Amino acid sequence: MWLENVVYFDGARWRGPLVAPNTDNLLDSRPAMLSLEPGALLMVAACDHRQSQPPGWRSGNWINNDLCAVVLRVPREQQAAQLTPLPEEKPGPRPEEAEAEVAQIAAMRDYRVSLAGQDYRLPRMAADSPPAPDPYPPSPAMTYH
Repeated sequence: MWLENVVYFDGARWRGPLVAPNTDNLLDSRPAMLSLEPGALLMVAACDHRQSQPPGWRSGNWINNDLCAVVLRVPREQQAAQLTPLPEEKPGPRPEEAEAEVAQIAAMRDYRVSLAGQDYRLPRMAADSPPAPDPYPPSPAMTYH
């Protein structure tokens, strides 16, 4: 059984965990959260009432999933964040076992094919490049909104 918990940073240290009431359920359900104002959080979570079993219920299929809204308030004595900058990381020497991979990358980048008087090479895309357009986009009739 799972209960949702909340931790927060007050500017100097982490506080909590605070148990969110009425969030008992069989699995981790990932609630929706919304900041209402500084110090107030609205959480909407699934609840099956395993911890709030009605008196006299001993057996039977009484479990019923509901959505429960919880407003969590934390003290307003928060302070400006006291963060300590980390020193700049300097990469160490490349491990010897990485040399083979570096050579393979260089071979791919340097590879060329000449065909009918035209030189071709493998395309190279940066990790942050936008994806190539889909050659077979879905028809408008199959687009879900």
